[in-house]
Amino acid sequence: MKAIWVLENITESDFSLSEIELMCLIASVANWRTIYPNSTRYLYCDASVYTYLENLEILPLWDSVDVDLLSGGDLINRKAFWAASKIKCIGQIRTPFVLIDCDLYLKNKSFDLNDLSRFNIVVNQIEECNGVYPDRRDPILKDLIQENSDLLRYETSHAANVSFLYLGNEEFKKHYYEMAFSWMERLSLENPENPNLNGKHMIYCEQKILKELADFYNYQIATLSDRFIIRANRSFEKLSDTYQCFNLEEDVDYVHLHTKKREVLVNENLFMDIKSDIISSIAKLDSFSTKLLHTCILKNRK
Repeated sequence: MKAIWVLENITESDFSLSEIELMCLIASVANWRTIYPNSTRYLYCDASVYTYLENLEILPLWDSVDVDLLSGGDLINRKAFWAASKIKCIGQIRTPFVLIDCDLYLKNKSFDLNDLSRFNIVVNQIEECNGVYPDRRDPILKDLIQENSDLLRYETSHAANVSFLYLGNEEFKKHYYEMAFSWMERLSLENPENPNLNGKHMIYCEQKILKELADFYNYQIATLSDRFIIRANRSFEKLSDTYQCFNLEEDVDYVHLHTKKREVLVNENLFMDIKSDIISSIAKLDSFSTKLLHTCILKNRK
């Protein structure tokens, strides 16, 4: 099984990660390597990210590092579509594979990789779109939605949280990649100065389109967690039993930092809690030298 991480510098300055982001990235890859030693780990990054990770001496965490794909340009506005690099890489990777966000790390072996192959699609969680995602009346999206009304049926108001994404069907992957990437490209070109083009259009292209295509092709989506996210008020409900679930418990079996990456910048207690949890997960699995981790943190501070 291929495990993929993607990291792109979308700023005009030298690349760097915050302390928590760096620690989480190390835990994400190192813990996966320990839990699934037979899985091949790939990193897709650009030249500036490569230099940053090389200086920290953590590139050996991956079996393969590709710099070429993301060092080449494209037509997508990264200010709105900051995660376009993930979709771009998906287009070049043959299934089956797991794509793992750099802010998600496992804490123990809660599932077997062979279990993923029972499904075409496995995601972290299912989200409720209402109140957060653009709808069919959105002035930026409405023409594209209308043009693709045969595919976008809106059978539910749900979307797929893809901080963890397993794709096992090559034909479906191609449909997803082509639609999501082309939408990001077209919206970028048609709205070069439109301040209303923003991250909500990003999550629509990445997460809502995936759910709509899965419904259209009648491919069941399975989830890691049974928590159903109500994004409008940041609450959770029990996921409907219409979805298959691996029943992983977030914060016990794995952690997805999500918005906490920003919250730790102003909340010292949260910073210390997350830092402690990352170190504990690494120490428990003996996945990475805590001495080397401390060295990386010190280098990063400089």
